[in-house]
Amino acid sequence: MSHLSWNCRGLGRALIVQKLRELIHSHAPSMVFLMEAKLNNHRVSMLKRQLGFFKGFCVDLVGLAGGLTLWWSPEVDVEILAFDKNLIDTIVKNRDDGTHYRFSWIYGPSYREEKLIF
Repeated sequence: MSHLSWNCRGLGRALIVQKLRELIHSHAPSMVFLMEAKLNNHRVSMLKRQLGFFKGFCVDLVGLAGGLTLWWSPEVDVEILAFDKNLIDTIVKNRDDGTHYRFSWIYGPSYREEKLIF
């Protein structure tokens, strides 16, 4: 089971989609996590199917920023535990060997004033 995580900074550009297609083809990930998709759920779902994924979850963008999407192949089952504009928290079960994993797919805040300072 392999994963691809990428801050794509917008899936609306043809070159970005082409690069994503190449990455998916060459690495054959079981799961793809994209940050800053900057597309609404409908367009992300269309792209997901075009790139060979039929299961997924999307956190819509806020204004013109953000947008998270998580896609997965049939070899894994994914349970969404929680989500917000910066997080998709999941339990992933590998169908091949029955193992379970907890994945928290995180994207840091886009705006400086939203970042925690310690």
